[in-house]
Amino acid sequence: MLGTNSFPKKERLCGDTLIGILFKKGTKYYQSGFLFYAYLHKIECTDDTDMFECEQVISVPNFSVILTTRKRLFKNAVDRNKIKRLLKESFRNNKILMQNYVIPKDKLLLLGIIYVGNEVPNYTNCDKAVKYFLTKGLSSFFTNNDEKINR
Repeated sequence: MLGTNSFPKKERLCGDTLIGILFKKGTKYYQSGFLFYAYLHKIECTDDTDMFECEQVISVPNFSVILTTRKRLFKNAVDRNKIKRLLKESFRNNKILMQNYVIPKDKLLLLGIIYVGNEVPNYTNCDKAVKYFLTKGLSSFFTNNDEKINR
């Protein structure tokens, strides 16, 4: 059994359709060199629905996260991979803060964390920004979308 501080495949956002939905319809937040996206995606499981989407609803964590940085800003893959490792580690350690939010069973919370700063960040900056987003950013997201959640 995986611990609470793990980052399994079920929690990673993959698939062009869900990523496109997140970046087109998601709410955008900016915090000190980081762009955060959040979107509540309602999934209806019918015969036409992709099995992957239905499994996402049934799975225990009903959120998915994408962590990335821009290739235009960081030409070296070493730098991009380091940033993604820092983001993954800070999200993995702070995702327990998401337990405060109740996500309905028929919805999937899509999250995107993108580093857009000019320099490779250190762990404390990543950790501080992710903590801020998981506490204040998501709380404002849920209060602004409260009427949409209950539908």
